[in-house]
Amino acid sequence: FEVPAHWPRFLGMDFGGVNMAGVFVAKELEGDGAATGRYLAYREYHRGGQTIAQHVMDLRHGEPGIPVAIGGAKSEDQYRRDFANHGLGIWEPLIPEVENGILSVYAMIQSRRFVVMDSLRGFRDQMTSYSRELDERGEPTDKIEDKETYHLLDCARYLIPYLSLALDGA
Repeated sequence: FEVPAHWPRFLGMDFGGVNMAGVFVAKELEGDGAATGRYLAYREYHRGGQTIAQHVMDLRHGEPGIPVAIGGAKSEDQYRRDFANHGLGIWEPLIPEVENGILSVYAMIQSRRFVVMDSLRGFRDQMTSYSRELDERGEPTDKIEDKETYHLLDCARYLIPYLSLALDGA
């Protein structure tokens, strides 16, 4: 399935010198242009060891326009400034708290309003292995096991609250 060029595009970003990650999402539209209420994750990006200019060029490659981009932790304003200086403005997430972001992603998936294409293997792999650490009794804790390895899921955690809170009904 090729995402129609006229569908609005969004990009969730997770910053890092070694693990720069992005997940591209399109807002699904009917033939008459009406929104269906669903969002389709259609492309993933995970690279390291490049300049910000190279990342921007790679991220924009093949896209019909500049996507609305959301991402990074609250403390990562320098990355947002650097990306903006190279032609890709990135907004700070609406919900910076990890747990609230996870709940927002879960709600969108459960309601079938967020669909992930099969071709996003890294994203899908991360979704199936994401889990909480267990305590000494074997009960789940609030801590995410190996959280620092889930860059693509962090992209969704930054972006999906924006989609669900700011764009529904628009």
